[in-house]
Amino acid sequence: VLDGSALRELHARRRYTALSLAEALTVCHAQLDVLEAAGVDVVRVGLQPGPDGFGRAVAGPAHPGFRELVEARRTLDRLRAMLVGTPRGAVVTVTCAPADQTRTRGALHANVRTLRAELGLAALQVAEDPALARGTWRIHVHEETA
Repeated sequence: VLDGSALRELHARRRYTALSLAEALTVCHAQLDVLEAAGVDVVRVGLQPGPDGFGRAVAGPAHPGFRELVEARRTLDRLRAMLVGTPRGAVVTVTCAPADQTRTRGALHANVRTLRAELGLAALQVAEDPALARGTWRIHVHEETA
């Protein structure tokens, strides 16, 4: 919600409630999926912080790495799909392009922790392979368990 906007007035009168960060991530995740499937190249997601931070933003989700948070969530969903059927207790290595390392791990390793918990994995390691194209992953399920 930007100061001076009509939406700001609605927000001030409690007729509009801004999205939470989690809600905004979910909405933008879905929108990016639709737009990219239609061939639209999305160059920016979220507000661009200036020297005064987010300046005119008075409410709603504002995060300097918003796009990266959205991409990490999208990566988590892709990895979930790739890991369907992985046996509980398995040790898994997910290999990605170096530029995808952060998105693959998730903020504060959230994707690694989430996948380990949801799938009951003994370990999930992330490795880099410069030969992999951005946005592609290779999964290796090790024979041994931790």
